[in-house]
Amino acid sequence: MNGKIIKTDPQKTLFGKMTGGLNIHLREIVQKGSVALIMKVFSVILMYGFNVFIARLLGAEPAGIFILGTTILVIGSAFGRLGLDNSLVRFCASLAVQQQWTDLKSLYRKSVLLTLVMSGFIAVLLYLTADFLALHLFSKPQTAVVIKILSPALVPFSLATMHNNLLKGLKKIRSFVFISDQILPLSALFLMIALYPVAGFNGVVFGYAAATLIMLLTAWQLWRKFMPGLRGLTGRFSWSKIFKSCLPLYLADIAQMAVLWAPHIFLGAFAESQDVAVFTAANRTAKLMSFVLFAVNLIAAPKIATLFEKEGAGAVKKLIAQSARLVALFCLPIFLLLVIFPQTIMGIFGPEYVRGAGILVLLAIGYYINVAFGPVVIGLTMSGYEKITAQIITGCGILAVLLQLLLVTRFGITGAAIANTITVAVRNLLAARFVYKRLGN
Repeated sequence: MNGKIIKTDPQKTLFGKMTGGLNIHLREIVQKGSVALIMKVFSVILMYGFNVFIARLLGAEPAGIFILGTTILVIGSAFGRLGLDNSLVRFCASLAVQQQWTDLKSLYRKSVLLTLVMSGFIAVLLYLTADFLALHLFSKPQTAVVIKILSPALVPFSLATMHNNLLKGLKKIRSFVFISDQILPLSALFLMIALYPVAGFNGVVFGYAAATLIMLLTAWQLWRKFMPGLRGLTGRFSWSKIFKSCLPLYLADIAQMAVLWAPHIFLGAFAESQDVAVFTAANRTAKLMSFVLFAVNLIAAPKIATLFEKEGAGAVKKLIAQSARLVALFCLPIFLLLVIFPQTIMGIFGPEYVRGAGILVLLAIGYYINVAFGPVVIGLTMSGYEKITAQIITGCGILAVLLQLLLVTRFGITGAAIANTITVAVRNLLAARFVYKRLGN
């Protein structure tokens, strides 16, 4: 008023009051993570809509077959990436900060070669064994066609994921979220709508496979956009350094796939296709609260890697503890919504899915435990404790397989949910114990 310009103190704004009491590192995670969170909210809406679309378009039984096929694709890709995911984030973040561009180019070329060779081998193996897997593992002959259509897509899917982890290491969070969560379902959705009237169920599968090519091309173009100066450079990033970091995590990545996808595999083998679809709908709904932790991890992963180098373990431990409290508070309303209105929420997928209300409650408990511990697993990995991370995740992978085998065969879909919740709780308890023990006071 009176022609005077009023200057606003950032610390007195609503956001400033919320973040002013945080240390500078957590404030960076909150501020930058808020952008990732907004994008993740859109991603969650998109993925939820995609899952509802599949459920209503195909019905529970064909949807279960489709989900089994995509599960095999994801697991095969984990084998094909050779444990490179977290290693690429860590190395790329470190090399970019130190401006060691020739080493970064060498890391990129060697990662492409490893991923291409390994994922190509797994793709061929899956194609050749599709009939065996469909008949003798799942006892569902129609699954063979899905595996054969999706197995070639394993190569572009793996290469796209590899490029995306490099983008994450460069802190290109918007691009990372777009590639990891948005481009595949968006592309698949349009392709499925176009192909379903022509080819029916197989058109849906072909649409998903073709979408992985779009995912790869987009990730590759973004990498070239952000790193134009790497063209023509040559470096000598050590093969031994790559393998020393990624191989301990390779078994851990496979074990992580066991934690994530063992319920689908065991339900596919010992239950009906409808159970796979219902469990998947409940599982992906319960994971809605995980998008907050995902947003924090996006920023925290490269941040912890550089913070550990500059300020040591104590600063990392403090950051993890503060992040955990923030995430747990933010996710509490979502958790309460899921456990109070499970039947209404599951009914969105269709009448066949309402019976999964109790499954949703069980899974929601497990995922709230996961978010309440904060970025403990990624904190260990980015602080150089890859072997401890690998041991925890490998142990939990074995636990997941044993629990799923024991409980699914006896209690079906309910057993799958109980086993999943126990495994998630044990993994986070162990990771938290090592964070506070190894990262000091």
